[in-house]
Amino acid sequence: MKKLLLSIVLIIIYSCSETIVNFQDEKDYIEVKKEITYYKGTPFTGIINKLYNKTGDEEFNFKTIYKEGKIIGLSESTSQNGQLVIKATSELQQNQNIINKNGVIHYKGIPFTGILILEKQKSVGDWDGLAYTYDGKKVKMNDYNFKTTYNNGIKEGFHGEYYIKSGVLSVKTTFINGLLDGELVKYYRQDELLGRETFKNGIKEGLQETYYRRDTNSEKPNVLKSRYYLKDGKMHGLSESFHKNGKLEFKGNYNKGEFDGVHETYFRNGELWYKDLYKNGKLIKNNF
Repeated sequence: MKKLLLSIVLIIIYSCSETIVNFQDEKDYIEVKKEITYYKGTPFTGIINKLYNKTGDEEFNFKTIYKEGKIIGLSESTSQNGQLVIKATSELQQNQNIINKNGVIHYKGIPFTGILILEKQKSVGDWDGLAYTYDGKKVKMNDYNFKTTYNNGIKEGFHGEYYIKSGVLSVKTTFINGLLDGELVKYYRQDELLGRETFKNGIKEGLQETYYRRDTNSEKPNVLKSRYYLKDGKMHGLSESFHKNGKLEFKGNYNKGEFDGVHETYFRNGELWYKDLYKNGKLIKNNF
């Protein structure tokens, strides 16, 4: 199978041209006008090699085939561990080489195994429809590049989301058999936590946390903002929130989504403000 695929690639390359251009060396001679790529003033036919580092620490050397200035198929590369890496810049259903068949990603007619990079996507990790760029400015939700590992057309393993301009990680998580499973970590900017969510079989379950933003130029760890637990989609167990100075703001217990037990609220200086008692969602004692 590998020999057959290699033969197909060689035929395509030969039919297009033997011209190979390294973008980093020839970028002054390459320009794009109205979606047509020109090399030294002429619509380009051949292969352009271009380094890509917008999805984390690993840098890929993508090979892209052109014919008369238009891209033929997807850019391909190889990861450090030998996996096939492909990069798409349009929606899957609009590309002839890669399509989604009933939730299974196919590339060149077979279920895809390897790493798929999708550019300008809508994040799965946003809460309020907005995210933060590296410099702290808010941007639209589609300002991300995705890097996802697939096995036989199904998401399996690492999934990362990166800000387009900086390449800084925004979201990282894991898929098992196509479903979110394990921890999903969100970042405001590099190494600055926004929150942690825990999933099981595609559903939020267990510990959930949010964090305050750090002050500008501060290297201190993010301050925890809230921490609670989910069970069967409902809050269950201890729930806590904190003031930005790190002191406790609220502490209470939930039982299957309802208040249960003592709930305490505190001032910023740590002094108790009031305390209520609940049982099965009903208030038993107020401010006692």
